[in-house]
Amino acid sequence: MSKTLTLHVAKDFTPFLAGRYKADGPGSGEALREILAAALASNDKVRIDFDGTAMAPASFLEEVFGGLARDAGENDEAIGRVRARIEVVCNERPVVCTQALRYFDEAKRSK
Repeated sequence: MSKTLTLHVAKDFTPFLAGRYKADGPGSGEALREILAAALASNDKVRIDFDGTAMAPASFLEEVFGGLARDAGENDEAIGRVRARIEVVCNERPVVCTQALRYFDEAKRSK
């Protein structure tokens, strides 16, 4: 039986997403990426729910999802395994899901 963790970003992290790096302040993409990396290490799948967040800036999303792809390794197979374990939920603003996955795929292609 697979183990899935759901991270409700607005409740479990912050509803105010901003900045790429921790040095940019609270709610950074780097901080969420580190949380997601830890969650992936101990769960088969991670569902990331962005509903309830105020916004999701491009730099934030690129750091989270592009960073996960870059951290996954050099080969497409390793990156694909990480991508298959991530589900992004954005019922309130579907464009967030589209952008998040685009940044993951762009990081993969740039390897």
